[in-house]
Amino acid sequence: MVATGNVLVGFGGGQAKEVQDPDAHAATEAIWVAVVEDDQRLRQALIFQLGTSGFQIASLGSAEEFLKLPDASAFECIVVDISLPKMNGLQLQEKINRTVPFASIVFITGHSDLSLGVHAMRKGAVDFLEKPIDDETLLSSIARGADLSRKRRAAHLQQRSAPLRRIAGR
Repeated sequence: MVATGNVLVGFGGGQAKEVQDPDAHAATEAIWVAVVEDDQRLRQALIFQLGTSGFQIASLGSAEEFLKLPDASAFECIVVDISLPKMNGLQLQEKINRTVPFASIVFITGHSDLSLGVHAMRKGAVDFLEKPIDDETLLSSIARGADLSRKRRAAHLQQRSAPLRRIAGR
């Protein structure tokens, strides 16, 4: 999926399609995933793998591209390369945690570094996967991340609506 103004182009089920309202995904079971990876070949492979698995995908080559998206809150899981140019994955995680609090992050790395993995997990990452990435492990991590994201969003909405329910007597 690529950002084109306010329209996101998805590759769910391997078929490209335009989605006019990314927030409408809440009513469906489709999982919305952003892939932030500077290696174009790996990014394309991930897009293919996730698209054929039924995910709705945004493909982004840098942290800056992700941050320019009009509504990043549409994503339930964000797959992020730890070694991005300019702004690295951990710096992006800090911004995501502030601006997209419901989204879950799965880090991918070509360089196994225990301290980076521990730091990422302490800051809320769902997983820290080493390249080459095992397909089933990635899909499982994304599914767990999306489930966590949906639970966070539901709890937030329930908390926000509690005062209204009290006023309404429900």
